[in-house]
Amino acid sequence: MRRVLTVCCLFLAGVLWAGERRHAYLSISVEAGLSHHNVTALAYDRRGSLWIGTKNGLNRFDRQEITVFRSRMEDPSTLPDNLIHSLAEGSGGQLWILCDNGVVRYLPEEDRFETLCTDDAFCVLPLEDRVYVGSSARILEDANLEICANNKAQMFVTVWLGILELSTGTLCFADAGHEKLLLRRDGRWEFLPKEVSGIPLGMFTDDPDGSGLFPEQTLTLQCGDVLLQYTDGVTEAKHEKQRFGEAGLLSAAVGAPSAKPEQLLPFIRRQIDLFAGQEPQFDDITMMGLQYLGPSEQ
Repeated sequence: MRRVLTVCCLFLAGVLWAGERRHAYLSISVEAGLSHHNVTALAYDRRGSLWIGTKNGLNRFDRQEITVFRSRMEDPSTLPDNLIHSLAEGSGGQLWILCDNGVVRYLPEEDRFETLCTDDAFCVLPLEDRVYVGSSARILEDANLEICANNKAQMFVTVWLGILELSTGTLCFADAGHEKLLLRRDGRWEFLPKEVSGIPLGMFTDDPDGSGLFPEQTLTLQCGDVLLQYTDGVTEAKHEKQRFGEAGLLSAAVGAPSAKPEQLLPFIRRQIDLFAGQEPQFDDITMMGLQYLGPSEQ
């Protein structure tokens, strides 16, 4: 299993006085009963309790005391292990837990845990009437089935989906008909090689050779790396008979005064506008930038 989020410390804040703004902070520490100092996940439930996942057990704070839940191998109603990666509450009030060795839900009425699967998963994503468990490719597969089943207009959509493990920099990603990723590492921009692309969502569900409709890739980010993903409206921006292209995008990224996404993306957009001039564009121009700042422990 992979850690999707790591948090080092925990504080609760509440406004106590009107008028002059003052805050009271309560530190929840190992000395106060927390199972481990390294907090990996947080979730509030509808009963007002705060659930705290750590590297050594799950904690429930009800504003009065901390209750610690740990694995007991001889008891299947407990957690399968003590390393908690993520927490989320579902629509039915059940708490969903991604552990190192399985996906678990907590049944509050019975005060017990139920291990549902032990497959390798990156995330647990509760929605209104279902819960997604799995990887980026699995999520795209489910979304494709939903769209194909209700697609009378025969439309399609391209998607890029990535799940980043903050504690290690591991990025698991899959795409549905999207463009190459552009990576900046050690001051140098380059397009990542892409041998196979997934199909756009909504086209078909058949997978004749069984290789998967949405090939999954893994990339380990280094501290300071910057990723740029974009729609084809960026590279296909037109001026007369010329296109902005990958060369134009690469040149704009290299020439940007800063690689920080909040400055990089507006700069590239200005370069596209300067290239296109007054010529109308017929595709959306959308970009996403991400800078990895290193493990959250740092």
